[in-house]
Amino acid sequence: MDSKPEGRAYFRAAVSIPARYAIDGRLGYAEGWINDLSGGGIKLVIDEDLPAGGVLALRFLLPESSEPIDARGRVVLSYRDHPQGRYALGVTFTAIDGGQRERIVRYVQALQLRRLQEGMH
Repeated sequence: MDSKPEGRAYFRAAVSIPARYAIDGRLGYAEGWINDLSGGGIKLVIDEDLPAGGVLALRFLLPESSEPIDARGRVVLSYRDHPQGRYALGVTFTAIDGGQRERIVRYVQALQLRRLQEGMH
């Protein structure tokens, strides 16, 4: 569902985008999936539980793009709520280039418009 609930600065959209993440203090990247995307953050689905307050480095490609999005984020919510027993993390961006954030915002807007148009047919 696409929405901009009260208190959110950016519209968000349900997506399915592979992502890589690294936890501060740990070497290497792990794999996850972004299930929700906005200019302010993501919902990241992973195989491990990370506590709220944890800091991550994130890297992902928007569909139809070859330039990666690199950002840092803080876990604000973590819960086990995925059919395969995975963990869903609410992650707010704490450091992201303004141009990359704008690319996310434009992608979400285009996705919402496309879904609205498809719903009208």
